[in-house]
Amino acid sequence: MAGGGAERQVGILARAQVDSGDDVHVALVSGGPNLPGLEEAGARLHWIPARSYYDPRILWNLRQTIRAIRPQIVQSWLLQMDVAAGLAALWCGSPWVLCERVSGEFYRGWAKGWLRLHLGKLAAAIVANSRAGAEYWHARYGSRVRTVVIPNAVPFESISRAPIPSQGACGQDQPFILFAGRLVSQKNPLVMIEAITQVLRGIDGCAVICGDGPQASSLQRFVQQCGMTDRVRFVGYRADLWSLMKSAAVFVSVSLFEGHPNAVLEAMACRCPLVVSDIPEHREFLDEQSAWLPSPTSLKGIVASITEAIRDQALAVKKTAAAWNIVQRYTPARCAEQYREVYREVVRSDLEP
Repeated sequence: MAGGGAERQVGILARAQVDSGDDVHVALVSGGPNLPGLEEAGARLHWIPARSYYDPRILWNLRQTIRAIRPQIVQSWLLQMDVAAGLAALWCGSPWVLCERVSGEFYRGWAKGWLRLHLGKLAAAIVANSRAGAEYWHARYGSRVRTVVIPNAVPFESISRAPIPSQGACGQDQPFILFAGRLVSQKNPLVMIEAITQVLRGIDGCAVICGDGPQASSLQRFVQQCGMTDRVRFVGYRADLWSLMKSAAVFVSVSLFEGHPNAVLEAMACRCPLVVSDIPEHREFLDEQSAWLPSPTSLKGIVASITEAIRDQALAVKKTAAAWNIVQRYTPARCAEQYREVYREVVRSDLEP
């Protein structure tokens, strides 16, 4: 239950499923910043003892947990459990639903994905949160595996309770640029940071970088070399992210690929202007009327987009309103009902002779 959006979705979905009357159990290996949200969801938690993520006891303990609960559906979430819980479910003869949280680009050249890919063809259904994620499986197995797209849910009630700060991160009247996510190559962080430093040379203000990852140290060194340490602030995981989104001048995410990006959806719900990369995963729900969409490889285009989002307030308000109209469809209740329909079909198929 680390600080990522995929982990946060577990708690959001579990709460909606419990509210709709489902009996929800969650087996997990470790806690983290998103654990409180899961604990508040009302699902029954089952802790799986493990010395590490590769402890072979995980599979055995999952098997014992499934046998004790005897669920109608076993649903795996995140890559490790797609293998461990998938094997345990198949071992117990329980219908298994695999959830695809990213897209095919993530697995390019990744040897560990081989076992998951071949195991996935035995799943009763695969739920992807984007068309690109669904296509990854459809391209390999076609109609042999039931594949469904269910977008991520947005916790509107929790977001609405997040307070709006009395002033921005840089002071009362100075705009600030916001990023939130893992600092990994997928997020294209060096190009993003270089673009942000160029923008800040032309305006007063600062940037707040929320999140951590293997590229954090090199990005901080780059910012130091640019002489921008006091204006580009790396703050790690922030529990008050939604408050930051509500006061930011622009939210920036120029990823090379995505699933259905939680941080972008949450920024939309916070009515924060968006500069996001022109990739299929963003185009699935955004367009030029609702966001700025520069190429992720165009430093010049990203700089121009961020600058315009900050300086053209009238256009920013117009795009933000369009984005708000789009994001309202992603309610937790609707997401839970879409999952429930998948479960119904899986159970019906499992009962057929």
